[in-house]
Amino acid sequence: METSFFVTPALPSVVQTAWQATVAQSAGIPYLLPYQELVIFHLLTALGLLPGTEDTYENILCLFPTGMGKSVCFMGPLGALKGFGIVVYPLNALLSDQERRFTQTGIPCFVLKGGQNKEFREEGLRRLLTEGRGVVLTNPETLQSPGVRTFWEQLPAQILVVDEVHLVASWGEDFRPQFRELGHFRQRHKIPVLAAFSATVPDAQLPILFESLFLDEPPLIIRAPMDRPNLSFLVVPSVSPEIFAPWLYTPWARIFGIEPLAQPSILFCSTRNLTEDTAFSLKRFFRFAERDVEPKEILYYHAGLDPKKRRQLEQEFFKMDKGIMLATCAYGLGIDKPNVRSVLHLFGPENPESYIQESGRGGRDGKKARALLFVNPDSENPKWVKEYGANGQCRKQWLVRSLGEDLEGCSGCDSCEGMAHRLRLEDQVILQSVRLFGLRRVRRSLYSCIKSFRPSKKAEDVFYYTLTRDLGQEILQRWLESALKRDVFA
Repeated sequence: METSFFVTPALPSVVQTAWQATVAQSAGIPYLLPYQELVIFHLLTALGLLPGTEDTYENILCLFPTGMGKSVCFMGPLGALKGFGIVVYPLNALLSDQERRFTQTGIPCFVLKGGQNKEFREEGLRRLLTEGRGVVLTNPETLQSPGVRTFWEQLPAQILVVDEVHLVASWGEDFRPQFRELGHFRQRHKIPVLAAFSATVPDAQLPILFESLFLDEPPLIIRAPMDRPNLSFLVVPSVSPEIFAPWLYTPWARIFGIEPLAQPSILFCSTRNLTEDTAFSLKRFFRFAERDVEPKEILYYHAGLDPKKRRQLEQEFFKMDKGIMLATCAYGLGIDKPNVRSVLHLFGPENPESYIQESGRGGRDGKKARALLFVNPDSENPKWVKEYGANGQCRKQWLVRSLGEDLEGCSGCDSCEGMAHRLRLEDQVILQSVRLFGLRRVRRSLYSCIKSFRPSKKAEDVFYYTLTRDLGQEILQRWLESALKRDVFA
């Protein structure tokens, strides 16, 4: 059964009071959104905290766009629960982040993960038993490890929550098979309620969830519209994104018809080496340029860093009012920094679901944010990147339809706003050089033209000279030959 939205009965005053005193205050949320209220209503009903309600669903699948507040939907009921719950996260990085949030709300919790000794775990169990209520935060592997089997006998759970549930399908087949055993774990331990949450589960993956997680007992699916009006999308064609990325954080971005990327910002890279190299380039760029960002405000994050360093970086970036985090996909899932104003991808991830997840890190506070994707026309892009980057279509509609939904109208994309880029950024540079020096001189020696140029005070002249003077002859010549081959000057 699937539902979109209906007005739920008013939540009892005792629950509203608990909500206002815990989750709302700590999260800075003054009220519940309708879809949040809908999920909370059904979870409270399933847990027996709203007696007298006729329809009860013990299996619930919640599909909300990134940034809409999924965790709020299970933290509220867990805070009202007079018993125990288990919340499963895919990454240990999320455990620390969510432990902070649960602690702030006053909900007793214990993080159960690998590397802990027996005494530490027993002490955590005793604390929860003494409280008589609380939540165990863990990952699929630790949850089902032989060393903690007695845990669940002493701590009978009333609800199992699985966050980022799309990974059951995408990771569970061979990468982390324990994801697909969660349904059987719930069955073995007779946990009454199962609630699963995600931002991106394509319709094609739903049968896998129904079979492996819900064990063919169809859940109630509560699906909120995937569009987030505060998040706009734009595509920029470029074969050298690492060269242009620093400039897009400065007022010079307007030369290319792009509003400067606001901070705090996340810049996603495809590999660990590229993450570190680009971070170094950004630091060097801002160190020698008069720009509104300090080199110390540029951080990088990937799975190759030790866990302590990653936690330090997460906490440091979380507190920043500006700054740039360069990261692989290791940074993202469930990490809730609300004020990210822009998300930049040097290269498209492997599928649109990953792009939706990662770009959704922007604007979680409900304020305006942008997601920019560089598309390299000369490289082997994933098929979806070429389709998504095509001009003449709404970016948001394309992304929403990739998840099996429809979207009427557009709340923000470069294509619908008439701002789509027809030319590569490199072509714009070459065309400007031709305007300054003439095609004949440029074809003869573009590098010499740039080196001998004395820019006027005109902003465009200063920008192109500054950008190109240190690139080197090889790069400029490659751009020029590519532009000539494609007849850009026609």
